[in-house]
Amino acid sequence: MKKTAVIWFTSAGAELAERVGHLPELDILEYRREAKPAKDFVREAFSQCDQILFISAVGIAVRLIAPYIRSKAVDPAVVVMDDAGRYVVSLLSGHLGGANELTRYLSAHLGAQAIITTSTDVHGVFAVDVWSQKAGCVIGEVPRIKWISSALLEGTSVGFVSDYPVSGLPECLRESDGELGICVSLDEWKSPFPRTLHIIPHILSVGVGCRKQLDSAVFENTVLEIFRGHRISLRGVKSIASIDIKREEPCIQRFCQKYGIPFLTFRAEDLSQVAGEFTPSDFVKKTVGVENVCERSAVLGLAEKGSLLIKKQARNGVTVAVACENWRCVF
Repeated sequence: MKKTAVIWFTSAGAELAERVGHLPELDILEYRREAKPAKDFVREAFSQCDQILFISAVGIAVRLIAPYIRSKAVDPAVVVMDDAGRYVVSLLSGHLGGANELTRYLSAHLGAQAIITTSTDVHGVFAVDVWSQKAGCVIGEVPRIKWISSALLEGTSVGFVSDYPVSGLPECLRESDGELGICVSLDEWKSPFPRTLHIIPHILSVGVGCRKQLDSAVFENTVLEIFRGHRISLRGVKSIASIDIKREEPCIQRFCQKYGIPFLTFRAEDLSQVAGEFTPSDFVKKTVGVENVCERSAVLGLAEKGSLLIKKQARNGVTVAVACENWRCVF
C-alpha cells in the first residue's frame, strides 16, 4: 500500500477526504489543521509519503509544494481534486511517482473526471519510464527519458538492445543500430547507441561476509571494486544478505543505509538447506556452522528463484557473491 497524504481546507474537502480514506490500497495520512500549519505538513509529506492528494485549488497546491520539488526521480506523486469531486488532476511525477495512476484510480472510485496532460498518455505513445517501473527496473539516467519520449512523439522509432530474452516488443522500438536507443542491461557502462538510455533490471541479491569490526570504507570500496570489475551496476541490487550473526555488523549496516538497500539475514540452518553447488570452507563451517555464507545468502536472498552470477570473491577481509533472478524483458 502506498502512503498517501491528504490535505484539505474546506468542510466539503473534509467530506471528500473521508471518502478517500475508505478506499482500498491507500495508507492515508490525513492533515489536521489544529496540529500544524499546512506548509509544515506538506514538507513532511514530501519526504515521508509516496503520494500527496490536495483537495483544493491547483494554485494552492503549487504554492505549497514549490519549495520542495527536487526531481522526477525522487518527488512523490502530487494530485489535486476540487472539493466538489468533479475533477482530479495529475500535477507532479505523473509517471515515475505514479500521479497518473493515482489520478485514474481516484477517477474510477469517486466518479471524478481525470485530467492527465502527460504527452505520451495523451497521444497513446509508449512511455519508457512507466514500462521500466512495472518491469521492476531502474532508469539509469532520468533526464534522458525525454530523449526517448520526444523521438516517439515525433514518430521516430527508437533502438532497443537487451541482455535478456524479450517478448512483446512494441513496434516503435526496433532491435537495430541507430543514433538513439534503450539498453536493458546490468552493465550501465555499455552504450550501444551514441545516445543511450540505460534500463537496469532490479534483480540482484548480494551475499556478503566480512571480518568482525571491519572498517566501513574497506568494506564499501571492496564491494564497489568487485561490481566495477564485473561491469555490474549497484543499482541492480534489490537486497544484501548474510548470516544472522552479522545482523549488527556496522560496516554492512552503513553500506546498506548509504545505498538504500535492504539487509537480510538468515540462520545457519536455513543457509545449509539452500540447493546448489557452493564454494566450501572448513574454517567458515567451524566458525558459523555452514561451509559457505556469501553464495548461499545471495541465492536465499532471492528465495532461491535465481542462480549465482558471481561466485565467491574474497579480498580485504570481505567475501562477496551475487545471485541473479531468472528474468525476462516483457512488454
